[in-house]
Amino acid sequence: MNTPKHTHGRDQGRWFGLFFIILGIAWMMKKLGIEVEPKWLLTWPSALILLGFFIAIKQKFRGAAGFIIMLIGGFFLARNEFGLPHNLGMLIWPSILIIAGLSILFKPRKKKDHFCSSSVEEENIDRSKLDVSSVFCGSKKRVLSKEFEGGHISAVFGGAELNLSHADFEKEAVLDVSILFGGLKIIVPANWEVKTQLNTVAAGIEDKRYIPPMEHSPEKTLILSGSITFGGIEIVSH
Repeated sequence: MNTPKHTHGRDQGRWFGLFFIILGIAWMMKKLGIEVEPKWLLTWPSALILLGFFIAIKQKFRGAAGFIIMLIGGFFLARNEFGLPHNLGMLIWPSILIIAGLSILFKPRKKKDHFCSSSVEEENIDRSKLDVSSVFCGSKKRVLSKEFEGGHISAVFGGAELNLSHADFEKEAVLDVSILFGGLKIIVPANWEVKTQLNTVAAGIEDKRYIPPMEHSPEKTLILSGSITFGGIEIVSH
């Protein structure tokens, strides 16, 4: 099996790198007392809108996470800078639900293993590449494929558990992650190396595995790329 190419992870890293450069320049200008018109450009809601826009670009405008972040930033910007009535704040959560629902309805379902189901029992997947989503729900998946290549997982206001302890692959597998106000638990063998190439905002990544000393470099490397906003990832082994 050919070694996976990581161009997608590098591209998304460039987008988030650009975001932090813009944010840093704006912050520096504010500290130096440089006036920028309009003034709302250097506010935290504007930064939130910009972050959501970059996440939407990374997801090719097919996921809900970027739009939800832009909606939250837009609401606070309109309220703080343009006098939006405070009682309109009651509409933000219904709007988030609508955006998440539209994302589920219009997202392609071909070869998709949705995390959300009527049961939280662990489900088996014997497919080499994942494309799964968890929106306002929680569930579990167990990957059985011996030719696992990785794939994509998104969790928006939900939680998911991915069991890779029965999966296998050659050298490297890349798992792209998009988490917004959610969490992901990944179960992997203790002898796998897990590398993170994640862009995080108010998020945490914790590897709780006991990793025994090894004389040689690990033969299997799982690469986690993507973004986490107000969420977390927990890595464990059984």
